[in-house]
Amino acid sequence: MEKGCPSQETKARLFIEARKYADILAIFNRMDQEGYLAMLQPVIENILRRESEYTIQELRKYQHSCSPAEQFDTIDHFVNNSQIFKKNLVLITNLIICLLYT
Repeated sequence: MEKGCPSQETKARLFIEARKYADILAIFNRMDQEGYLAMLQPVIENILRRESEYTIQELRKYQHSCSPAEQFDTIDHFVNNSQIFKKNLVLITNLIICLLYT
């Protein structure tokens, strides 16, 4: 076997992992046809909008409590907080799905 080439076992494992995602379009289309995407989108948009509003409100409070000498990049903090929230939302959603499936 050439150096750097995956073994047959590795290729087989990669194929199994990749195959897990092969049905995503079919699942997406079925969710769309059943109307689930139309139901989920506004809920997710509402969660993200309310979280953004809350984050901005809290960051403004914090910014006002800082001394003028302190450097506080509200946008940078907003982006970081939003990314953390989105990752946690995905984890929470996955947890709910796992709990429902077991």
